[in-house]
Amino acid sequence: QETTIAIHSRDMIASVAVMIATSLIGARLVIYSRRDELSDDDTIILYSPDQAKPVDGRATLIPANWSPRYTKIPDDADLGFLGYRDPEDTWWTIHTSGTTGRPKALGLSHRVAYDRSIAVNGDFRGADTRFCSMFPCNVRPFLVRAMAALSNGSTIVDTMDPAFMDAEGVNLISASPRQ
Repeated sequence: QETTIAIHSRDMIASVAVMIATSLIGARLVIYSRRDELSDDDTIILYSPDQAKPVDGRATLIPANWSPRYTKIPDDADLGFLGYRDPEDTWWTIHTSGTTGRPKALGLSHRVAYDRSIAVNGDFRGADTRFCSMFPCNVRPFLVRAMAALSNGSTIVDTMDPAFMDAEGVNLISASPRQ
């Protein structure tokens, strides 16, 4: 619960799993971009095989066989999740330069992150929604909508291929106006 996990990945399964896992155990989450943005010595950098190993800090490779595509967790497994201690505990640290042009960190609590995902709930219709994001899995717009999709029982489809989206019945796409 005292650890900050920095995820360095463009793999959607790894990114979503780490996002959920940090919440379940009460750890803090940050999207890794540069080691100098991490101020906490208790930070562990998790990186997936699609990314180069960060040169600084404690970096741990998430092996490819870690994905549920390859390994099944037994149905009766007791994973012992502690969860966060208080809904106001900082969970997700966002780096921004804002209007000052100087890097700074903003800590979001579990409650704020959840409330932000609830704000986009109207886009999701439970199990009837098959969601795809044009945003990469390592940015805020994706993670907020992924939380909303999962909390609404919707399906996340991992692709950028329009033909695959059509074949999988995607009926909600998140993108920027330029995309």
